[in-house]
Amino acid sequence: MIRLQVGLTVLAAMVAAGVAQDAMHAGLSALLGGAIVVMGALVYIGVAFARKRAAPGVLVRRHFRAEALKMIVTAFLFVAVMLFFKSVSAGALLGGFAAAQSAYWLGLLSK
Repeated sequence: MIRLQVGLTVLAAMVAAGVAQDAMHAGLSALLGGAIVVMGALVYIGVAFARKRAAPGVLVRRHFRAEALKMIVTAFLFVAVMLFFKSVSAGALLGGFAAAQSAYWLGLLSK
């Protein structure tokens, strides 16, 4: 799933750089949007799958905790990008985010 997210992020960055007037900022913005999704997914994986075996209730709580932390990390990273990268292209940022996020749906369709 992470590989698919990275691939879709790179594709979105290439498209954004190809259609925008400021290609460098648009491409970087799309990469940052996709990186936000990938970082959230890595946090989720780290929390939800920290241990292999546990009682079902523990597993469910771990997944809920992982999802909550993923949302917090995602929000924090969006704020950080908007604060520290003044020349960010909001459309490309959201496009990269949406492209990487669509990997979840593409993954479900392929199973």
